[in-house]
Amino acid sequence: MRYFPIIPRLKAMFGRSRFAKLMRWHATEEAKSPENIMRYTHDSPAWKHVDHNWPEFSQEPRNIRFGLAMDGINPYKLMRSKYSVWPVLLINYNIPPWLAIKKGHVMLPVIIPGAVIPQVPIDESYY
Repeated sequence: MRYFPIIPRLKAMFGRSRFAKLMRWHATEEAKSPENIMRYTHDSPAWKHVDHNWPEFSQEPRNIRFGLAMDGINPYKLMRSKYSVWPVLLINYNIPPWLAIKKGHVMLPVIIPGAVIPQVPIDESYY
């Protein structure tokens, strides 16, 4: 497993004044959607679940919320190859959605190389 620290990237984001303002975008009036309409990630039931269960976290708009994505790829495009690579991606949901998935804003903190699919524990109590 290869790990790339995200703390230096977060420091760089908050170190630029214009981008630090964008990191609080989800808490502004511009980001608010009409009631019962889901336009952005912060309108989702998962976001509201975090706000309800951890109100002290949601009160500070600079607290960072990430989406985690992981999928295996075969780097050599050979279907019979036993080697695979599993990149783990973090998507920053604090910034506007039109920036969150752009090339410079998606983070790659972990790469898992190997022949075996990594086992990720699933918390059944959440569902």
